[in-house]
Amino acid sequence: HLFTDKTQTGESHEKVTAKVEGENTKVLINVNYLIDILNNIEENVVVIEMGERLTPITLKPLNKSNYTNIIMPLK
Repeated sequence: HLFTDKTQTGESHEKVTAKVEGENTKVLINVNYLIDILNNIEENVVVIEMGERLTPITLKPLNKSNYTNIIMPLK
């Protein structure tokens, strides 16, 4: 479940199909970075890996192991 809360423009909730492994994690990121990365990946399936709340998040197309994007969470 993706959620955004922008103080000037309102809120947005989106549900996406996902296979989740591990515990639920809540992180705070700049949604514009996420949208930019997803718009530039030419795959329908993206692997998103995250650890603790403040560790980098990696995004990779499922079938391209040599292509990695990183988003740093906000404090």
